[in-house]
Amino acid sequence: MTLLRMAACQARQGAGEQALTLIAEAEQAAGEALVEVDEQGRILAEVCRLFERRNQPEQALEGYLRIRRILEEMGDREALIGVLDRIGGLYFQLGEQAKSTQCYEERLQLQAALTPG
Repeated sequence: MTLLRMAACQARQGAGEQALTLIAEAEQAAGEALVEVDEQGRILAEVCRLFERRNQPEQALEGYLRIRRILEEMGDREALIGVLDRIGGLYFQLGEQAKSTQCYEERLQLQAALTPG
């Protein structure tokens, strides 16, 4: 069983912090297939939503920042728009208005760049 599949199991069982640890190990492990990047992002998103439901914004933010890096590396700008929105909301929830505003501004610039016309 790969580290990412183990992380998914942990997330589904409510062990979000262990899932994040396993994902971090997968990020560092040599030989992880590049095709697993999508799976890693999906699992991370699942863990982040778990943290949000449990009102643990710091942990959710940590995961969404990882997802952001993955999406930037993949060049998936459309998905990045939604992630920037979530990150901005979490920063706002944590009382970090400057970082929240920066995320929302990045989101708007990215959205404008992707909008035809």
